[in-house]
Amino acid sequence: MIDDTQELKSKNTRLTTTKKTILTCLIEQKKPLDYRQIESFLDSRGIKVNKTTIYRQLDQLQIKGIIQELDFGEGKKRYEIISKHHHHLICTACNKIECVNFEEDFNSQEAEISQYTNFRITGHMFEFLGICGKCQNKTGKIKHA
Repeated sequence: MIDDTQELKSKNTRLTTTKKTILTCLIEQKKPLDYRQIESFLDSRGIKVNKTTIYRQLDQLQIKGIIQELDFGEGKKRYEIISKHHHHLICTACNKIECVNFEEDFNSQEAEISQYTNFRITGHMFEFLGICGKCQNKTGKIKHA
């Protein structure tokens, strides 16, 4: 994970105040954020920039391989720091997204599927959809262990 100025310099990335604050936002939140959430974070830090500037900074960070863009099919893009491969828990009631890591490596399963189906796998998307604990409590649904 990118979390210091030296790493950014090693990627030849000019560290503007806006770019540094966007990275701080993504690092602190530890979850994929959309444009509005990033804009709100910048505003809370007294940084007033237009939409084009924010998207330009996000594009530059993507091109440098520091962040990635995610699309969960909700009509907006989200961004997160590139880190160890992981998946997401998505609440279908409130759209809360949490990152989840697995101890098991899925590379061997991908290789087996590829060999069995003669399909060259170039990546995968694996997200869990459900109802978070907070929304379960609101609706009175029973939590399952």
